[in-house]
Amino acid sequence: MGMRDSRDRSTAAARAVELRSAARSVAYGARVEGLAGPGEAYVVLGCLGMTSQATQDGARAVAAWLVDAQEARRLTVREGPFVGEPEAAVAVVADALTRALAAGAEVQAQLERAQIAAADIGALPPRSPGIRQGSRRW
Repeated sequence: MGMRDSRDRSTAAARAVELRSAARSVAYGARVEGLAGPGEAYVVLGCLGMTSQATQDGARAVAAWLVDAQEARRLTVREGPFVGEPEAAVAVVADALTRALAAGAEVQAQLERAQIAAADIGALPPRSPGIRQGSRRW
């Protein structure tokens, strides 16, 4: 993976901010607004699994970019605990991302498991008019 110009990095950062915003919106919608039914739960779980994979892919890309940039001697650290030691900073980032990717693989596997289990869940037919129903959709 080679170095890219600043436009690509800015685009990647902007998309990461959009992803964070979208994830917050999904969490809010599911928690506050509720879901339209079991089918919607299935779709949300599938999308969360795909987002988990995309997050892992993004983390791999960031790690590869930093390693490439460090190997090309294009990085510096001017403050903080790694002053003058970009190699050490990149090594810590790479190690942390390796650990995060291992955990992310488990998250993705469990989201897939949840979606498979949710695939056959259906809604009960509406209750008779005489039975009081709660105000929450699901």
